[in-house]
Amino acid sequence: MQCLLLALTDEASWLKLDDIEKKQIANEFGEYVEALKSAGVFVASYRPQPSSTARTVRISDGKIEVRGGLNVATNEPLTGLYVINVPDMDAAIMWAGRSPAARMGAVELRP
Repeated sequence: MQCLLLALTDEASWLKLDDIEKKQIANEFGEYVEALKSAGVFVASYRPQPSSTARTVRISDGKIEVRGGLNVATNEPLTGLYVINVPDMDAAIMWAGRSPAARMGAVELRP
């Protein structure tokens, strides 16, 4: 089963960290990806630009409407995603729990 792990973390908290703390957390994410790869469950990962660069597109009265920013106000926007291939939801939950994002915010799972 393929599962999408959405990393939801507070971007403002990241900006408050010093360079040493940022490097430590970046290393943790690198180790996490290596663990996914070593276990043979890694499919893909992506780290998008900050939420301030987001655009929300909708059709309103037959016209494209573009708004700057996120669709929903939240303290924990999407800050990364992983696609994994695991046998079941229990395995997906285990991998989500190992993500540094789970400690820094939350990880949403979507099969």
